[in-house]
Amino acid sequence: MPDPVRATKNGMLRAMMNTSSMEHMHKACIKVHENPQLQQVLKNEKFDLVIIDIFLNYCVLGMIPHFEAPSILLSTMGAPSMLSTAFGNRLPPSFDLDNFLSDSGKDGFIFFSLGSIVKAKDMPENYRKVFLNVFSRLKQRVIWKWETETMPDLPPNVKLSKWLPQQDVLGHPNIRLFMTHGGLLSTQESVYHGVPVLGLPVFGDQDLNVMQAERGGYAKMVEIVDITEERLESAILELLNNPTYAQKAQALSKL
Repeated sequence: MPDPVRATKNGMLRAMMNTSSMEHMHKACIKVHENPQLQQVLKNEKFDLVIIDIFLNYCVLGMIPHFEAPSILLSTMGAPSMLSTAFGNRLPPSFDLDNFLSDSGKDGFIFFSLGSIVKAKDMPENYRKVFLNVFSRLKQRVIWKWETETMPDLPPNVKLSKWLPQQDVLGHPNIRLFMTHGGLLSTQESVYHGVPVLGLPVFGDQDLNVMQAERGGYAKMVEIVDITEERLESAILELLNNPTYAQKAQALSKL
């Protein structure tokens, strides 16, 4: 997804989940089903295992019974706790992540992720600089989901990772704040773990999710298209220094 900030500003992403977009997805599914190559696969092929990406791919799920084979549904998002508790959730080793988080001391750390669809590395350079400059002035460490290995001007209190076990990070005792795009699972998981939220919605239901969290008293929203160092730093410090946000998040976590 190239330049998600510009696409959001132009209104291209916020309309993804409206009625016309649902109609577009329906028409796309029809085209997929009518594709001659797919028809040949359905007619002639047999499989021992069917593996399908589940996100926005529902029109393909109906094909699973046709092959009469076991299936695996993949998602780039971590399983919510109601599923991982029942079925388990295979996580890769955390390499030196545990040390970075556990050694963050009394000031703790901030977790920043824009989810699995929007790639942080595609944001314009001026936006990257805003985040980086603000992070460099914080006492807290920052763990940032970023899709490349390195960043030349990375401050010493910031660590990058292409993938992060979100449930584990949100459940860490040293976490102080979750900076998120405001996806439904992310907002639900922040409540489950009692972590205050700084929402930076990009498209779809994310604006609504973050506004509901803000009304719930455990979040603040900053429009990513209008972000400045002053606005970002002010929101972060308000969430870190005003204990009512964390208290509200922790109270909701106990419900």
